[in-house]
Amino acid sequence: MTTMLLDPVSAATRRQLLVGTGLLATLAACGAAPPPAPPAAQTGTAEGDFGPVELPTDPQRVVAGYDTDTDVALVLGLTLVGAPGARGSATLPFPEYQPADRLTDVERIATFLPEPNFEAIAALAPDAILDGAFGVQERYDTLRSIAPTLSYSTANYTNWRDGLLLAGQAFGRVTQATDFIAAYEERAAELRARVEQRFPNRSAAVFYSEEAGGLVADTSANQTLAAMVDCGFVLDPAIVSSDDVGKSFSQENFGDLAALDVIVLSIDINFEAGETTIERTTRIYDAAKASPLWAGLPAVAAGRVFDAPAEIGFPSPLTATASLDFVENTLLA
Repeated sequence: MTTMLLDPVSAATRRQLLVGTGLLATLAACGAAPPPAPPAAQTGTAEGDFGPVELPTDPQRVVAGYDTDTDVALVLGLTLVGAPGARGSATLPFPEYQPADRLTDVERIATFLPEPNFEAIAALAPDAILDGAFGVQERYDTLRSIAPTLSYSTANYTNWRDGLLLAGQAFGRVTQATDFIAAYEERAAELRARVEQRFPNRSAAVFYSEEAGGLVADTSANQTLAAMVDCGFVLDPAIVSSDDVGKSFSQENFGDLAALDVIVLSIDINFEAGETTIERTTRIYDAAKASPLWAGLPAVAAGRVFDAPAEIGFPSPLTATASLDFVENTLLA
């Protein structure tokens, strides 16, 4: 897949080099100064998942390894030439929360679903690759054989601020990163006052469906939930885990969710509907909602059950602001 980058210099290229060398010698013999060498590209260094990596501070052809990497590139003002559609797909549109007007010239490539297309990535001739969602050595080795790659695992449920600051440092864009974070914190603080007025105890959780009609409370690192906490919601440790694995609740244990003031259901893409459009279905929650114990929950009885797109649960700067939009336009509507 990357042989095009490793092939020996072609005969034609050798001839061009020889001609160029002869031309410089002729100019020197005539007393003419050779043309000035182009300035060396400026680089920065960041500590990635697999050690330090040197990256150009002004890259012109950046490829994003996952949706969340696209978000980082957009916030930092990097020039994207390739990025995946939703959930790392080449066929699905870009995620709905991303600014479509800034992606019109970006080629969609498969970086995860159904499998990464490394040949397509190499064909874009990137000068830098952002790959924050995986932290897998084999994937990293393949990508860095194409271009300098920053692997930093920010989408594996870590704080998006850390990933943004790391990338900002690597690409000489710390100011853009800190300004974005400051704007986020200011808006979250403004929403916090409204949340504290609207919701009595503010206990909240985000769930996804489980087989047999059960529910799993996602961890505290879910971005939608993390943004809700930034806006004043609180977590019940008996329901929301701070570990890597969410807590399961079968239907007979739905009564354990009675302390929740707000319930958010994560609505994923319906991949059975096709690979070219983003469609969602709530049918996966029908069995849970049919339970008498579900109907008796205070949050359900009060109409405080809300649906959120699954993609904004993955940590990134733009899913963070999309989650603030969810708080303002859905929870506080």
